[in-house]
Amino acid sequence: MTSRKIGPYTIVGSLARGATSEVLKAIDEDVNRVVAIKLLSPEFVRNPEALERFERESRTVTRLHHPGVAAIHEAGVTLEGQPYLVMEYVDGRSLRELISNKTDLSFTQQLNLIIQAAEGLGAALSHSIIHRDIKPANLMVDRDWHLKVVDFGLAKIIGEDTYKSVAGSVMGTPRYMAPEIALGRTGDYRSDIYSLGATFYHLLTGRPPFDGDTPAAVMLQHVNSPLASPHLLNPHVPADICEIVLKAMAKDPTHRYQDYDELLSDLKAAKMGRLAREKSGRFEVGEIEKAAVRHAPAAEPVLSRPPSYMTEGKVTAAPRGDSYWTWRANKRLKAMGVLLAIGTAVLILAAWPTGREESGRGLRSIVGALVSRLTLWGEAPEDAYFNQYTTSLDKIQYLVLGVKEYVVATGRYPSSLEDLVERRIIVKTEFLDAWGGTIRFEPQTRLIRAAGPDGILGTGDDFVADENGRVLQRPAEPERLAVEKDTELRERGKK
Repeated sequence: MTSRKIGPYTIVGSLARGATSEVLKAIDEDVNRVVAIKLLSPEFVRNPEALERFERESRTVTRLHHPGVAAIHEAGVTLEGQPYLVMEYVDGRSLRELISNKTDLSFTQQLNLIIQAAEGLGAALSHSIIHRDIKPANLMVDRDWHLKVVDFGLAKIIGEDTYKSVAGSVMGTPRYMAPEIALGRTGDYRSDIYSLGATFYHLLTGRPPFDGDTPAAVMLQHVNSPLASPHLLNPHVPADICEIVLKAMAKDPTHRYQDYDELLSDLKAAKMGRLAREKSGRFEVGEIEKAAVRHAPAAEPVLSRPPSYMTEGKVTAAPRGDSYWTWRANKRLKAMGVLLAIGTAVLILAAWPTGREESGRGLRSIVGALVSRLTLWGEAPEDAYFNQYTTSLDKIQYLVLGVKEYVVATGRYPSSLEDLVERRIIVKTEFLDAWGGTIRFEPQTRLIRAAGPDGILGTGDDFVADENGRVLQRPAEPERLAVEKDTELRERGKK
């Protein structure tokens, strides 16, 4: 390997190997500098899709000149016919390595890294380029803590049809993928903002925002599951940083940051707040603001609410020896007790006899009226159909993601859901909807069909969804769901 040459470049080692290419460390003999060479693997030289990704990365990054983006110096083809890119060598580690190694970083340091990433992505967007695969592995940090965005192999140039993928396929890494991308829809720069927020979440807490046994399971969580605040996994994360992450990772793109300037404004304000607190000595630098790439021991005191430079006042700590979760549960129990007492008092006042005749019955009348009101208030609406309906919808969306994962892996559609079981994308028990009816995939029409409430396929009560998750047919909608939709529409109208 040490004597191998590619043009004027002498190969001195291997830096990384991916699914379609290898990154080599080399010396540019002409100018005596270290470079990184991305070399397409021989088995993918005749793969049109892999070649297009390689050429796209060369076209897009060559247009970019920014300190936050790793530059491309040259593109070429070896004597053996392998395309290669000569890139700026980043002497350091990826953000993934920093997280894996549980590197101790203050929140100020973490903010500084994410700010650099946002600036690099903002510069790319100014050239109409969307990255589409932001994750810790694609953010390189050098020895001076300068961050550079790398690997624009999935990048899209706005306004150009630069990517022709397999129908229904999704692009990106499931752990950091925006919900709209997971559903097979066309994303935009706000999808990159979501992925950057997911990366920041992983850096702050030591865990990705969602995880699962299969990529499809993770993607479905991005679409449907509520996001836990970083503060729940790491109680030391300041409130203002939590707010930034949660806004960046809003499931609806219209609720996220609408441009990088807005995101950078909040990130820099949070950083300035941390620096101001350090300078004033209001806390010992690095003591209570350690990131949870290394989780704090349970015996250490934890804050009852995240500290923030935007909030003032006393911050109490949990007693020593209590775990955070035990302490949190006790506080919730106390709060529930207070609410229960208030509710009981309201009920007693509502049941209190008002007339002379009624008051003569004394305590018995009060207790009777109280029991009567509790009985009335305890009657819950029939939710069984609602729960079965929404669960079946979720399961169909899950299977849609499973089919997409199968298409990406094999380049063809499955003949039935059994094919997904063979590749361990799903398990066989997922062939049934919430009513116990059969769910099947129809390869000719690429539709997923569930039997619905009547348990019989091919009737008007079926759920039918296409390959992109659009529901084409559904059984009668639960009254509760219709009311919720009507309420949501009226609320949006007010805004």
